[in-house]
Amino acid sequence: MYPAQTLRSFWDHQVRWARTVRLCRPLSYIGLLFTQGLPWVLLAAVVAPAKWIAGVYVLAYIVLRFAMAWTVGIWGVGDEVLRRKIWLVPLRDAIHFVTWLASFGSNHIRWGNVEYVVRRGRMIPITNTDTAATKPAEHAPRS
Repeated sequence: MYPAQTLRSFWDHQVRWARTVRLCRPLSYIGLLFTQGLPWVLLAAVVAPAKWIAGVYVLAYIVLRFAMAWTVGIWGVGDEVLRRKIWLVPLRDAIHFVTWLASFGSNHIRWGNVEYVVRRGRMIPITNTDTAATKPAEHAPRS
């Protein structure tokens, strides 16, 4: 269960996690694009030769995505929250894709009240003068 938080703290958490993964495992992170159905169906709908074909693509995505969420989350895992809020799955997919894109915006991560720059998979705290310290923080979380 995700803790209650503001929209801003939710966004910051998602982008921090996404950036950390991107910076530590860049090729795997790029590969995540191929696991996301929403951007691909939107692209297919835009280039579809007819509006009805675009509609079929979108409908197929929605049906298949709900079927997968139900099969894994409700039937397989027994997630009662998902059972009540399955209609939010496409919104979650959209947020995930936007977060994926936003993670490419910077190599900086804010953890608590400290801002870090990630270099070669290590979090290095940024000093007040915006120059990175040369040694990694000992209290920095490991990825």
